[in-house]
Amino acid sequence: MTTIFWAILAACFADIFLAIVTVKTYRLIRDYNLDHGHSVVGSNLSGILLALFVVIFAVVFSFRAGRDIVEYLRVGSPSVYSVSVSYKNIGHGNVGNERSFSSNIDGISIEETPVDISLSPKEIAILKSVIVESDEALDDVGKKTSFVFVREDSFTVEQKVKVTENGGRNKGESVTWLVTYSFNKK
Repeated sequence: MTTIFWAILAACFADIFLAIVTVKTYRLIRDYNLDHGHSVVGSNLSGILLALFVVIFAVVFSFRAGRDIVEYLRVGSPSVYSVSVSYKNIGHGNVGNERSFSSNIDGISIEETPVDISLSPKEIAILKSVIVESDEALDDVGKKTSFVFVREDSFTVEQKVKVTENGGRNKGESVTWLVTYSFNKK
């Protein structure tokens, strides 16, 4: 709902901007007409017509834009997705080999074995991945959070998670993991 609020607020600021431009344009037309000997009545009438046109245009545009935004963000009926996650080392550093992986979607733990989750198309899902390389003194941790719109059909989302060695002889080296979430609509 906050996205709709910000869209409407942006449309209101656009309307205010158009109103300021209209007033400035009206004053320019009025001053030009007065400087060239035209009547004040004609200047005021043309300025009022210009202002009326711009205001009507701005109001119609704002309502149409707001309606389109609401329609786009309307969440569909929930669907069940079979979701799994996979991890692939795509880096070439040395941060040890005692790793643990955890991933979740909206707080629901996801593993390499598919898990059924009910999600609504166009809903925003929060994907969190954590990769930990265990060390005696201080664990090396890589984290990534993504916000994605749920699609109507099956889809995948990829995250790159970087794990950096905090200590020891390989301090500063890092490895990047590709975490792939697979959403298969049932």
